[in-house]
Amino acid sequence: MATLIPHVLPCLRDHNSKIALSALEILELLVTRVAETTLRSYFKLLWVSIVERLGDNKLPVREKAVDVVVEISVVLDIPMILEKLKVCMQHKNWRTREQSLHAVWRCLERHNLFKEKKDVLLDDVLKLLEDSSKDVRDAAVTALENFYTDIGPSLLMLANTLRDDFNGHAEYCLGNLLKATYVTIQVISTAADTTVRSMIESTNSGYVRVIPK
Repeated sequence: MATLIPHVLPCLRDHNSKIALSALEILELLVTRVAETTLRSYFKLLWVSIVERLGDNKLPVREKAVDVVVEISVVLDIPMILEKLKVCMQHKNWRTREQSLHAVWRCLERHNLFKEKKDVLLDDVLKLLEDSSKDVRDAAVTALENFYTDIGPSLLMLANTLRDDFNGHAEYCLGNLLKATYVTIQVISTAADTTVRSMIESTNSGYVRVIPK
């Protein structure tokens, strides 16, 4: 199977979207079936082509490129793939930025790393709440929803409500408002954790300390 990779790679750069999509579908099957050393030897060329397809004009091609990224993360180091995706989140092509966000949470979901990696990636996601593209902003909200399943739906509901009530005007303040909402929730959550720990420690000492005001 390893011998197929060098023949498939040129098809990734084909201007015909159907050929590019077929190449991605083949790669999705190949990357988990070849040795890690083989995949690493082709990774540089492969990644350049995948990044290009993350920004493709055709949605099926972009989505399949994300699928391939997820499969690559299974074979290679997930931290390395996440770092590569962080760079893509700053790409000049808005479609690449959007799909990079989708790829990030898909990889985290595949490896069950939401809790472990959320703080590493959070700043990059929050920055994209102010992106010039609405699709990228929506993808950033979706990423937050996946990072924090409890507060995510409320953030998404808030975003949609603002758009419905204020239409275009909401877009100018939506990013800052969502960030402020997130920070507020984090502060409340941290304070609650501290209080609970204090109560537990007090109980272990033989008495219950009054909850601080």
